[in-house]
Amino acid sequence: MSYEVFVMRFEGGDSAALDTGAARTVLAPYAEYAKDEGEYHYCGLRTRDGGEADVHVRPDCVTFHRFSTGDVLDVLAKLVRRLNAVLVCPDAPAVLRSEEVRPQLPAGLRDDAVVIPVLTGAAIDALLKRA
Repeated sequence: MSYEVFVMRFEGGDSAALDTGAARTVLAPYAEYAKDEGEYHYCGLRTRDGGEADVHVRPDCVTFHRFSTGDVLDVLAKLVRRLNAVLVCPDAPAVLRSEEVRPQLPAGLRDDAVVIPVLTGAAIDALLKRA
């Protein structure tokens, strides 16, 4: 899939720092390659079902590029849960894990955001298919 999604945290409408160490821990078992450049971490994921994704980890955002469906979306869901983050999709509403996060979002994301308390790869797949 030639598409990007973003894993982010927000405070007062602005992006906030992520726990990049936790992000790397979640991604490491699936990393086919990894490269660090300063505070940036790049890796290529391959899951047991043959799925792939290019992932960029920055202090304020994790981006999944050119990702497949299936187990890759399970890794994405696990990452969002572990970072207590928001999933931002360009053509779909932002995904929150709880309603308490909504006031922290930028105004442009706040109204349409959806709450999915138990985020799974299947839930992400369904959301992207509706977009």
